[in-house]
Amino acid sequence: GKRISSGAVGITQGFMGATKRGETTTIGRGGSDLSATIMGVALAAGEIQIWTDVAGIYTCDPRIVSTAYAQPVVAFEDASTMAYFGAKVLHPESIGPAVEAGIPVRVLSSKEPDKKGTTIVTRNPEGNILAGIAIKRNVILAKASANQMVPQCHTLPIIFEALRATNIVPLATSISFDDILLALEATDKYSELHEEIDRVSNLKFFPKRALITLVGQGLRENSGIAARLFNSLKNINCEMVSYGGAENAISIVVEEKDVERGVKYIHKEFFNSSGK
Repeated sequence: GKRISSGAVGITQGFMGATKRGETTTIGRGGSDLSATIMGVALAAGEIQIWTDVAGIYTCDPRIVSTAYAQPVVAFEDASTMAYFGAKVLHPESIGPAVEAGIPVRVLSSKEPDKKGTTIVTRNPEGNILAGIAIKRNVILAKASANQMVPQCHTLPIIFEALRATNIVPLATSISFDDILLALEATDKYSELHEEIDRVSNLKFFPKRALITLVGQGLRENSGIAARLFNSLKNINCEMVSYGGAENAISIVVEEKDVERGVKYIHKEFFNSSGK
């Protein structure tokens, strides 16, 4: 500690750890980042830097939208939400210790070291309305429609118990008085839901869908964002909307063939216009 405080540079490995028995093992996905944040917290660092292959957290996948750019500052909650919905820059849990300690984490690129990257902070900076757009492909849209004229109070518990029994966590949901829509990972064992749910609902699956999620703390306080979102989609059909569960995200399901066009429309509306 004294040598580092006097200017020495410490070099150690990441990704490696030990079990409770003292056996050497790997930490898992994001292990190197987690190692860095734990060491940074232990040293009471002023900033923790994560060097990766992307120069920060972008407003959208730059492979889809050429005008996407790295946000200078993003709140941890928004970074976590974007990661959950498909933006795989960082695993949220890997920087958890730094967030708890109030130490900012800067995401930088070893391929583009001159770029400033993105700083992840605990609280959303004033004026930051939207953080970015996350994309999740290979989604299955499940629709459970009540098979009785009058919806029954036991229908929803049966559906959610079936999800629990098959260990399926929906990416997003939308519920009306007689229908429930679920956006599921295509890798989920969704066909196993039929056995339980068919007793109370007519269950159908629609493959080749994609989930587009607009993320930002400003969704809580700024009116009109949802209207702008739907207006920007033009002739693209939105099959499901999920908003309110996560206050900093609004998700829509579209056909996978429309996802790139839809993302470009949304990005132009919110991040390449004076009205962002």
